[in-house]
Amino acid sequence: MGQLRNPNLETMKRELDEMGFNSETFCTAPYLNIDLDQDGAIYTCYRGKTNVGDWKKESLKDSFNGPQMQKIRKDLYEGRQNKNCRSCWAAEKKGSNSPRVHFYYDFMDQYYEDNPEGAQEYLDKIKADYIKGKIADIKRGELRPSSLCNLRCMHCGPHSSTKWVETLTKGDNAKVYMENEGLMENGNGIINHNIIDTGLTTYYKNTLTSDTDYEEDLLEVLDSLEHISFTGGEPLLTPEHPRYLQHFIDSGNAKNMYLEYNTNLNIKNIEKFFPLWENFKHLHIRASIDASFDTYEYFRTYGKIDLLKDCLQKIQKFRLEKMGGKRRMKINATVTHNLFSALRWKDLTRDWTTHGVAFHVSLIIDHPISVIYMPKELREKAVAEMQWCYDNIEQFTDDEDYIDIYRHHTEQCIKYTAEQDHESDKFPEQTIKYIEFCDKTSGKSYKDYFPELIKYLE
Repeated sequence: MGQLRNPNLETMKRELDEMGFNSETFCTAPYLNIDLDQDGAIYTCYRGKTNVGDWKKESLKDSFNGPQMQKIRKDLYEGRQNKNCRSCWAAEKKGSNSPRVHFYYDFMDQYYEDNPEGAQEYLDKIKADYIKGKIADIKRGELRPSSLCNLRCMHCGPHSSTKWVETLTKGDNAKVYMENEGLMENGNGIINHNIIDTGLTTYYKNTLTSDTDYEEDLLEVLDSLEHISFTGGEPLLTPEHPRYLQHFIDSGNAKNMYLEYNTNLNIKNIEKFFPLWENFKHLHIRASIDASFDTYEYFRTYGKIDLLKDCLQKIQKFRLEKMGGKRRMKINATVTHNLFSALRWKDLTRDWTTHGVAFHVSLIIDHPISVIYMPKELREKAVAEMQWCYDNIEQFTDDEDYIDIYRHHTEQCIKYTAEQDHESDKFPEQTIKYIEFCDKTSGKSYKDYFPELIKYLE
């Protein structure tokens, strides 16, 4: 695989128009991708809002070609904003790259580069069959085998971390959490009030692979995939994961498969995966970091910065020695753009650029720690620092590809932060209470890491 282009909303729209698709709504995801949750739910993608099936009750292929998926495909093809995709419409309204932009670039970069004639044929098939929307094969799968996780990050919640569930099953933590973070109707931390029931700890730990009948159906479909993405939770902690990889190797599909992870890379003995990974056609590690070296362990509770740096060093060596460098293996640092990362953009840039991992930024839009709630004075400080980094990234690296990617993502963060209009000289109550809750339950204090926030939070 060659050098990938930077995902860009306007470029995507122009190219879709040129190919005869409705650029305002069309998305490749419902034609290629299926997203599987640990509780049986099936979605079009990781941001899809409509449950289109239950893989525990029906075959994945039946759900993939079921009436709800057909309706979504037809709407997006004909220019209607299906409610399933409202996360994308919200992001694009703010001028940001949405998940559909990234899906488009994944498809174009992967399929067009490896098999341009086959990719064009597939796009032509979409045009011919869009009304019935029946696609014979699932090409791409996103798999969340469990929410088992060893970290409790501030932007996350019990839906994606058993450490969050563990916190919320102690004392009155669940009640406080639901009253404060839960007031933010973002779907990020809101779950059923039964969170108080400790039984949920088991439910969320590992339900995807708990039944062999389900697993057989799952593996049958996964065997035909060209691209598989593992997320969680922390996918590298799932006990069954090495067995899954070995299954793909034994079936012969690994050599044709693009393997992708969203991982915190706080993994001891990461090298145990190397003999398995080297059998795959491509490997992409998206390392969730979110913070500078000095603030990492505050933002990502239970995380160890030294362990993360050690893992990065090991996988970079593995990439050079076993994967032939960047052509077969990519490593990205995923940063959530929130009030804490915005205030340490220079430190974050310096720290991770020196470790050779390019930035990919995810905007935190409706959450108590979003930049939308930053007082004006703080927003202006953050924008000035990000702008300085944008203008001076060459001080940290001379890698043109890296610089291009970094500036693209930093520009989005500058624009998104600058356009907010929270005029108060304080954070809103929900932000104050949420940070208080996180600090109380982690045993750490924002005052030790972000002392400039004191006058805005007290």
